[in-house]
Amino acid sequence: MLGEAIPLKLTGWAWLQTGIDRRIIGWDADACAWVASPPVATVGSSAPGTPPRWAMTVSHRAVQLSEPARVLSDDMLGAIDQFRAEHHFVASQSNAAISVRLWRPQPTGRSGPVSRRSA
Repeated sequence: MLGEAIPLKLTGWAWLQTGIDRRIIGWDADACAWVASPPVATVGSSAPGTPPRWAMTVSHRAVQLSEPARVLSDDMLGAIDQFRAEHHFVASQSNAAISVRLWRPQPTGRSGPVSRRSA
């Protein structure tokens, strides 16, 4: 069997880019902790303006996503600091950048009605 049978369930999640891979950080209710996922391979598609509901890691573990984070909390930033200390690449690179991106709806390209007035 590929990957772990039990999906990682994250709420209050955000994208975590380490410079060498992309992960998802979020609250894992089963572990009662903020966790960073293994590197992400794919993300499920979703309707415009709707956050993705799942992702799959490189190690074939399913990640269920709910309620993307709206702000970065102190607890989430603390988990990122801990991840930075424990991650082999980031820990070895004192100036390695980690970026955190909150999920935001993308513009759909539709614009509202345009009113025109003649002079």
